[in-house]
Amino acid sequence: MEKRENNSNSKKSPLGDLGVKLVLMLAMLLSVSVAAQAQTEKKKTVTFNVEMHCMSCQQKIERNLAYEKGVLDLKANYKESTVIVTFNPARTDEKKLAAALKKLGFEATLKQ
Repeated sequence: MEKRENNSNSKKSPLGDLGVKLVLMLAMLLSVSVAAQAQTEKKKTVTFNVEMHCMSCQQKIERNLAYEKGVLDLKANYKESTVIVTFNPARTDEKKLAAALKKLGFEATLKQ
C-alpha cells in the first residue's frame, strides 16, 4: 500500500499555535476590560434620611432592603438616621427604594 501525504493548500501561520493563543488572550483581556467598565457605569449611589430609633431598625433595613432588585450595596446608620444605597439604575430607582423602605415602616427622603 502506498501512503499519500496530504499536500493541501493550507498554510500554517508563521507563529503557529502561539499566534492564535496570543490573539485569543488579547481578545479575552479586552472583553474583561469592557465588561468591568460597563459594570461601573451601571451604579448609582443615593443617601436617604430615614428615622430609625434603635439598632433593630437598622438591622431590619439592612436585612430586607438588600433583597430589593438592583441593590448592590447598602449601609444603614441609625445614629445618623441615614441609609446609603448603591444600586443598578437599570433595575430600580430612588422612588422604588423609598417605597420599599415605606413598606418596612420607615419614611425615607432623599438627602440633599
